[in-house]
Amino acid sequence: SDLFRAFKIVQNTFPGAELHLAGPEENLLWNDLLKEIESLNLKNVLYHGFLRHEEIGNFTQAFAIGIVSSVGSEEVSRALLEWMAQGKPVIATRVGCIPEILKEGEGGFLVPISNAEEMADKIKTLLIKPAQCRKMGDFNRNLCENTYSMNNFCQSWKKILVP
Repeated sequence: SDLFRAFKIVQNTFPGAELHLAGPEENLLWNDLLKEIESLNLKNVLYHGFLRHEEIGNFTQAFAIGIVSSVGSEEVSRALLEWMAQGKPVIATRVGCIPEILKEGEGGFLVPISNAEEMADKIKTLLIKPAQCRKMGDFNRNLCENTYSMNNFCQSWKKILVP
């Protein structure tokens, strides 16, 4: 996967870097991913499996950077919004709705599919520049609070339903 190839490049500069994966084994099986991890000789890759709703906040809060490396359609990227709501910068592929939600350069970085080098470069940029990492995370949290909050969602629907 692009993510694993990118992480290999990151580990060449940051050997102690960790990659934490979460999600159900719907499209990708952990055993298949493990084979790729082993073939790339990656270290510090941990799979947390499917997270219950109440576990997601703790998971996203525990890490400095969120990565959404989707290669297919993302009609609504809940994972992207979860990272953003926790005040994390996000590096994500340019698929589906992601470019409409993630503000390039302000809340993170958008990278093309099949470009592990660019993804790795953006990850390293945020690891090297913690102040930029925090600034992007703050931008994302504010965006979620002011644009994607439940209150704003309800107010928007109210304007549509009750003219």
